[in-house]
Amino acid sequence: MRSAALALVAGSLVVMTACAPATCDGGACGAPLDAGGRADDAGAGLADAGGLDAGGSDAGGLDAGPVDAGSHDAGCAADCATTDLLVRFGARTATFERAQHGVEADGRLYVEAHAGGDPACPTMTSPTPLRTLVIAGLRVLPDGGASTFADGLRVTLLDFGGAVTTAPLERAHDERATARWVEPGRLVSFQLSATFDGGTLSGGFSAPHCPSLDP
Repeated sequence: MRSAALALVAGSLVVMTACAPATCDGGACGAPLDAGGRADDAGAGLADAGGLDAGGSDAGGLDAGPVDAGSHDAGCAADCATTDLLVRFGARTATFERAQHGVEADGRLYVEAHAGGDPACPTMTSPTPLRTLVIAGLRVLPDGGASTFADGLRVTLLDFGGAVTTAPLERAHDERATARWVEPGRLVSFQLSATFDGGTLSGGFSAPHCPSLDP
């Protein structure tokens, strides 16, 4: 069971994820893409969080395991290996310093980007970070194109520290993610942009694997 802190308030949590086997764009190349995991229902996978508390729930003895940092392919370097996501609401901006991914049973990906908190693989008992970005519904198109909201991509901002918004959560309504490197279970890297009501997100993330983010 996934044990990271997800959406805590207002009743919704995005958990639909998507991706395909290893690939990358630009000069960094992995295995060919497999289109077989595409979701037919872009709205599938939205679950009710029911008021989960990221800092107070019992993880049930789950061993989150370490961040899988030792197996990264050297071909993902420079921008590919960087997390530089920036969220902006009016004149207020905030960044995310790290990202981590899990692999769903069907091969799709689930990603969390964080600022603050514990850099280890997240669990339900991890300290609450300053903010979390939940990236779900993420997949890679067979032609190397971008994954969008229409494809099922969902981005949700949880700003626990109130750096850019005092809302419990903000859901983006126009997302676009382009793969830079994708090795599910090892390392995934994407360029990402999203538009919220009153805000935007831009930049990229490089996310090693965290067993605690697997189902």
